[in-house]
Amino acid sequence: NNIRPDDIVVRPNPAHDFLTVTTPWLVTTTTTIVDASGVEIRPRTSASGNELTVNVEGLVSGTYFLLLVGEGGWARSRFVVP
Repeated sequence: NNIRPDDIVVRPNPAHDFLTVTTPWLVTTTTTIVDASGVEIRPRTSASGNELTVNVEGLVSGTYFLLLVGEGGWARSRFVVP
């Protein structure tokens, strides 16, 4: 199942240090950060609940995608590091 992008809230965007991600899931969610070419930049991390904090500190300026996988499906959200 894909979760609609409108179901995921990623803020702030652009992000400097951390992203706060709100999802419709109330279970463990795995997050992965990939760059615009699809290369995994940050390894998978897991969190529980429907609000996650994702560290983006140290990423070079550019466009990235946050991949979220949970019991309810998966989603991809774009964010920018200025």
